[in-house]
Amino acid sequence: MSGKSLLLIDDDKSNLHLMEQVLSELDCMVKTASSAEDALVLMEHKIPDVIISDIKMPGMDGLEFTRKVKSDPRTKSVPIILITGMDEQGTKLKGIKAGCDDFISKPYDIYELQARVKSLLKLSNYSQQMVEKTQLDFIIDHISNGLVICDQDFFITRLNEKAQELIGISDLKNDNILDVLYNTYECLISRREFINHTLKHRNIEFFRGETSQAGPLYLVCEVNYVDSSRSGDNIILILKDITSERVTQRLKQDFISLISHKLKSPLVIISGMAKNLKDELKVEINEKHLEMFDELKTNVLKLESLVEKLINFSMISNNNLMARQDRNYNPFEILREAVKRKIYFFSHKSVNITYQSDLPDSFSYGVLTREQFVFIVNNLVENAIKFNQNKMVIIEFDMWLEEEFFMLEISDNGIGIPPEEYQKIFESFYQYEKIFTGNVEGMGIGLAMVKRILEELGGRITVKSELGIGSSFRVIMPVQSKRL
Repeated sequence: MSGKSLLLIDDDKSNLHLMEQVLSELDCMVKTASSAEDALVLMEHKIPDVIISDIKMPGMDGLEFTRKVKSDPRTKSVPIILITGMDEQGTKLKGIKAGCDDFISKPYDIYELQARVKSLLKLSNYSQQMVEKTQLDFIIDHISNGLVICDQDFFITRLNEKAQELIGISDLKNDNILDVLYNTYECLISRREFINHTLKHRNIEFFRGETSQAGPLYLVCEVNYVDSSRSGDNIILILKDITSERVTQRLKQDFISLISHKLKSPLVIISGMAKNLKDELKVEINEKHLEMFDELKTNVLKLESLVEKLINFSMISNNNLMARQDRNYNPFEILREAVKRKIYFFSHKSVNITYQSDLPDSFSYGVLTREQFVFIVNNLVENAIKFNQNKMVIIEFDMWLEEEFFMLEISDNGIGIPPEEYQKIFESFYQYEKIFTGNVEGMGIGLAMVKRILEELGGRITVKSELGIGSSFRVIMPVQSKRL
């Protein structure tokens, strides 16, 4: 009975006090009112689980009060016990017509009163559960997202119509939701890692490729662990179809890729022709013209760098981070190649690169695709050079293994980053250099994409920095693939 509430109504204060003492033994919260009017005011604030009311009262009597309570949709299901005299059979009939649920006659037996109230409290509880279940059933079946309720071992106990549609089952047959999802979709998180991952990050993305019968389908699965030992349902999965968002995103990225590739060809021609023209006219042109050629070359390189960045961004995004790695590679070799190519776009700056590697000679890597690894290196190298006002840009690379992770650290002697900006630099379209110069080359999407790639694959990126001294970015990548 704990947590239940009773409302007692009687104009006789001694009767009211006696009932309150008797029913308080049931461990219920007891409220009292000396009139039906006062009781209605109390019910505006809290609806009780059971009402006990005397019939004969001045003003509104118990019968009128019962009719009023039972005619209100908010209170019609609240059980009412009317207190009558021993010989008031006609009054009892009126009480039944008014809608009361039980009677007790004066003088009443204490134990009988407690037993009647206990019985109605249980009835009220069952009735409330049925109402709540009916409401919950309606909500579950009509929400736009899929909803799956599982036991602690991920065996499905219930799912709504949308979930049936998304995962392709209607008859449970002791199905395990992880079996169903991993047999139907691809996921970057393996089944073995599913529980550990969802305890920290509730959302996991699943992908089903296009077939001759159906188009691609992207799902976000939100996992909620609940403490419900009484019902045995411990896990709730919310499945959201995000295919439309992903397709729209893909179209935008395809457009970026198309435009970028269209721009790349004429830029290469302009760059080549400018160089040839400069060589052809070397003897005949003056110093001013040479400066113009150098300026032309510098800006063409900037455009080439920007176009390459757009192409890389489009390629990485279009993989949807679901690309499977078909072959491993030597990360040290790929690192040096990527750095060499990136430095080409900053030929107007003096750059000194040093490498340190404690990786085993036989170490090869494949959790990140080659393109993803190059994308990460390119962005970190570009930032180290671009945000550097020294005559000599110094960049140091260090690679090693630490437990289950492949570590890559890049340090520079740049302008540095204040601590309050550490998290902001990983947000899309955020450009920290504006604080210093008001002008920045680039789009501010590189580090945001780097963070996203790493986190989707179970890694992360951190930064330490000191203003005027430089910055150090540490890339932490899992050695073992989290994919199936």
